Amino acid sequence: MTPRCSPRPPRLHTALTAALIFSLCLCLPVLASAQSIVTFQLDLSDEITNGIFNPELDGVEIRGDRPPLSNKDGIPLQVRSSGSPIYAVRIEFPRSAVGKELRYRFALMLSGSYQQENPKPPRRAVLTPGKKILKPAQFQITFQLFDSQRSTDADLLLGSQ
Repeated sequence: MTPRCSPRPPRLHTALTAALIFSLCLCLPVLASAQSIVTFQLDLSDEITNGIFNPELDGVEIRGDRPPLSNKDGIPLQVRSSGSPIYAVRIEFPRSAVGKELRYRFALMLSGSYQQENPKPPRRAVLTPGKKILKPAQFQITFQLFDSQRSTDADLLLGSQ
């Protein structure tokens, strides 16, 4: 009697199984540590043209109701390229923030005064895994200047809505 050999699995099935296992090995660490990386942008062309914002002297920042935007100091935006009216900042939110809504607003630091926008409705973004670049927003002027002493309470800053 000759020994019986077990049938070989088809090569295609073996190759697909190996590719699937390899893909899962690559993707699982990424999914497990997925955080939300958002690039916020602000177009200050109107403020520059109207003499409200001087790129040489003034600054712009962003604040929000989730860390790291909810710390006591706003996070500064930088000009995207020399001579551009677009300011931007890339913010990494922790994995725990993924899937949650963020409320945020921009503020201008104008020669010692603080001009906070008051958009209606408030600016909102849902934090999704991976990278997201938001289109440049327009600053919504309220003409209510604050001195350099700003509130550190995110709810007071953003209002209870």
